[in-house]
This record gives sequence, structure tokens and C-alpha cells, in this order.
Amino acid sequence: TLLDLPDPIAEAFNSGRAKDVTVINELVTAFKKKPEEVTDWLGDENQEITRGSVKLLREFLDDKRKQEQQDGGEGAGAEGEGGEDAGQEGSDAKKKEKVDDPDKLKKAIIQVQHDERPARLILNRRPPAEGFAWLKYDDDGQEFEANLAQVQLVALLEG
Repeated sequence: TLLDLPDPIAEAFNSGRAKDVTVINELVTAFKKKPEEVTDWLGDENQEITRGSVKLLREFLDDKRKQEQQDGGEGAGAEGEGGEDAGQEGSDAKKKEKVDDPDKLKKAIIQVQHDERPARLILNRRPPAEGFAWLKYDDDGQEFEANLAQVQLVALLEG
């Protein structure tokens, strides 16, 4: 896979933004299905390229693909005679119900305040000890470890 990388992924790898070969392989798999979306995602220089972030990207793209299939396939399923489509219709309804659940967040963003500056919790980095967490300031992008006793919860958003 590393010998024949698509240009946007090769650029991320060669620049050092993505060093983990597992992450590269996951990106290539996603790129084969949705090249424009992966290219746009990689185009964001502030986007962290980690196993967790790529997993979220792939889940988002899979959900988007399933939604597109449901939206495009509903008319065709209604015209069918009930053979295979009837079996798929039940499972598609379950998937759509799961995707459209308004009470669940697809990606949680936890906004906090630390030293009177807005920041976000970095949820995919292991803290050094209990009671600590990694934060990223919104204004300058600096990442650091912080004692959670010094952090004020501001908001829980969907990203």
C-alpha cells in the first residue's frame, strides 16, 4: 500500500502528518470509497491524523454512504416485487433509525475554559494520570496537559 499511495495521502505521509502505517492503510481504504471527502479532510492542516480521527472519518463516510443508499434506494425498493428487497427493507429501516437518533451525538466536542481561555478536551489522547486531561486552546491551537480541577466545563457540542 505504501508504494502506491494516492497523492493526498502520500503528501500527508511524506510531510510527517501521518506516520502510522495502520492509519495510512485506513486512509487508503476510505479514499477508494470516497476520494473527494478524504482529500478535503486531509486538506485541513489543523486536522490531527490519528487512529481515532481516521476511525471517526471512516464511520462518518460509512454513515453517509448508507444514507445515500437509503435515499437513492427507497424508490427502487418500492417498485421491486419483494424478493431480496423485502429483506433489506427491514434492515435498512433499523439502520436509518439508528443513524437518525436525535438523542445521540456522532462526535462529541467538549468545550472548556482554562486560565480564562477557551479550549477543547482532546478525547483521543491518554492523560498522564487520573484527574488530568489533554486540552487544546481554541485561539492558538496549543495542546497541553491540565489538571481537571482547574478546568471549567462550558458546553457539549456535536462536531
